[in-house]
Amino acid sequence: MTEQVRHLIGYHRIPLSIGVGTAFFFLSAPSALSLAIGTPWILLGEGLRTWSSGCLVKNEVLQTRGPYGMTRNPLYLGNLLIGFGFTLIGNRLFGGIFLLSGLALIYRATILEEERFLRRRFGEEYQAYMERVPRLFPRIGRRSPSDFRWERVFSHREQNTWWGILAGLALFGLKLWLVS
Repeated sequence: MTEQVRHLIGYHRIPLSIGVGTAFFFLSAPSALSLAIGTPWILLGEGLRTWSSGCLVKNEVLQTRGPYGMTRNPLYLGNLLIGFGFTLIGNRLFGGIFLLSGLALIYRATILEEERFLRRRFGEEYQAYMERVPRLFPRIGRRSPSDFRWERVFSHREQNTWWGILAGLALFGLKLWLVS
């Protein structure tokens, strides 16, 4: 994937994710059981996103504490957990493969693009951080105190993700109700 394509995907990651999610919705066949199994994964992913947002001071400080001490990309790991939860809710193997593959492509490009930016912004400090902390899947057991602030959560507009998740769950619930 060229740098130009990575930049384009990274820049448009939110509408691309919504498009992949919308296509997935039409391929899905939710059940009461799939809703019950998938929802905790979504809540886990959003919990990680909220914690991460509350610790992050974008582009001013290289955050290496809290969730950023376990993985360099806790927000995107949260997105993948949310996507996995919706995959379970969707209850269709092909649809789930489509959704997770689409999200993996989008977030791989986004992560590579952000790494390039952060290397330029923070130099050797970021290089050392990259050597200590894994890119996506966390090193469990590695603890670091966090500097969580609710005002950061709201300044990063994380509540929009909360609303999006509620809307997605409502749509899947409505689809289940209409089909039943």
